[in-house]
Amino acid sequence: HHPGTSRLYASVVRSGSAVQPTVLPQETKYTIFPVHGRPHPLNLGEQKLAALLAQNVELAPLFQFNH
Repeated sequence: HHPGTSRLYASVVRSGSAVQPTVLPQETKYTIFPVHGRPHPLNLGEQKLAALLAQNVELAPLFQFNH
């Protein structure tokens, strides 16, 4: 399993002695590219860090997001 890839696991339904895996619908994936200089829109940790850094006059100029 390569980092950054996802895996879907199906559940198994038992009926009698036969095992029948359930079929999962195809997952639709969306990609959101990060904006240079801003925290990633889906990363709550980056967003919280950016808010805290913005409040600190000494630290704020030392950090850049997604560069």
